[in-house]
Amino acid sequence: MKIKMQLLIAAMGTLVPIMAFSANPSVAPFGYFGIEGSYYDIQKGKNPDGDVHNFWQPAVHLGWRINHKFSLQAQYGYGETEMRHFDEDIKDHQALLGGRLHSVYDLFWDFYPYAGLGYQYHQMKPDNFKKSQTDAGFGEIGLQRMLGKHLMLDVGYRHIITLDKDRFADRQPYMAVNLLFGQKKPKQIVEVEEPIILPEPKCKDVPAGARLDADGCPVMLTQEMYITLHMEFEFNKTTVLEEYYPDIGEIAEKMVEYPDSTLLLEGHTDNIGLDSYNQDLSRSRAEAVMQVLVTEFGIDPSRIRTTGMGASQPIADNSTEEGRAQNRRVEATISGKKDVIEMLK
Repeated sequence: MKIKMQLLIAAMGTLVPIMAFSANPSVAPFGYFGIEGSYYDIQKGKNPDGDVHNFWQPAVHLGWRINHKFSLQAQYGYGETEMRHFDEDIKDHQALLGGRLHSVYDLFWDFYPYAGLGYQYHQMKPDNFKKSQTDAGFGEIGLQRMLGKHLMLDVGYRHIITLDKDRFADRQPYMAVNLLFGQKKPKQIVEVEEPIILPEPKCKDVPAGARLDADGCPVMLTQEMYITLHMEFEFNKTTVLEEYYPDIGEIAEKMVEYPDSTLLLEGHTDNIGLDSYNQDLSRSRAEAVMQVLVTEFGIDPSRIRTTGMGASQPIADNSTEEGRAQNRRVEATISGKKDVIEMLK
């Protein structure tokens, strides 16, 4: 009994200062009551007279989560087994006290790992033999997961080493369900926004809702633009169909809106005819679209570049009339950027 008390005092004397020093007062503590089921795997001893079979052991425990990192747990368990070499029933009583270090990071599926150390006391009562008492220390690892607001799952493994001269090493996998109590609502921190004092503006005619820099001037952003247009042509012709004039007009509007933008016109043909002829035909189609932009919409020709690709880049099957019609085309690609005022959201 004296040895058990010394071990208990030593364990408490080691764990309590550590947990008190590491406690975080901003984390609300809580208690829990649990029911555990475990399988006690007992190592065989040198003297076979004292060996007993492995057994299932139910237990109840009471724990206290001091903060988000540390907890204490006391447990009582009871199991029944029998000797390996005698027809003798055994009643096993177990008392346990341990401390756990918890991780604030989950591994998977919201399972949070922990590791623990503690002291375990066993008393085995045979029906016709002298009762046996054992002091042991244990280490454990496990995972915890919340199943609801007040319910927690606990799965783990204990490795138990007896403190007597024989030094048995027993194993105890376990699973427990815990009911939480005494939880406190975390304090709500209300953030009060301080008024923003704007400096005296150095810029005039600032639009309403504009984001301002430290000098009171609008913050400028570079806005990029990229548009592609597809126009088809009749067989062996370079005439731009009137149905595409509204689309060409939209390109002209964007080129006016973005003064630094440029336009690339690529002409294409189907595969009917000689390659050299198709090359000239495709370039002529691109130049026909450029002519519409210059004469109808007043776009500077120096901002437009034309090229002929012939039949080298089909986008459809040239073996069908529908596919060849799609390949007789001009692709217009406009790109540019401009500085705009950033507005507050």
